[in-house]
Amino acid sequence: MQIVSGMYPVAQVREPYSVVRYVAERVDLVSYLRLTHPTHEDKPGAPWTAWYICFAWADKNGYHTARTGRPDVYRGANSILRLLVTGRLCLRLVPPEYEPESIVDGYRDILQELISFAEKDKGEESEEDEEFSDESSEGEDDQSEDDHLASNKFSLLEGLD
Repeated sequence: MQIVSGMYPVAQVREPYSVVRYVAERVDLVSYLRLTHPTHEDKPGAPWTAWYICFAWADKNGYHTARTGRPDVYRGANSILRLLVTGRLCLRLVPPEYEPESIVDGYRDILQELISFAEKDKGEESEEDEEFSDESSEGEDDQSEDDHLASNKFSLLEGLD
């Protein structure tokens, strides 16, 4: 899990095949990477293992060992892990007993609550606006005093003496 999530460096992984197997159990790597089974001529219908996935990926990308020229399976496995860590190969882990319909219904309920709350606030704001419009027509003397206080910031300090 640490390797897949990027918390452990891929370059320091000693045995990457178990991680490739873990990912292959959750993602269809064979079809995503468009791999052909290495033993499809000898044994048609042979099962895919982590080793075969890494072997086919190394062969497809030209990762070969120096002396023998065989596909470099370790390098192929590291390449697959790097695809995961960089995000070019996506892995999604779904919690057990996950039902997307119940989550959507829960969000609908919350959304309905928020909409009704927003409509309630709009109604209260319009009532407050009407109250303030009635008060503003009482007199202009109060308004001129407020303008004087707003223009002179230090006038509020005069009353503290």
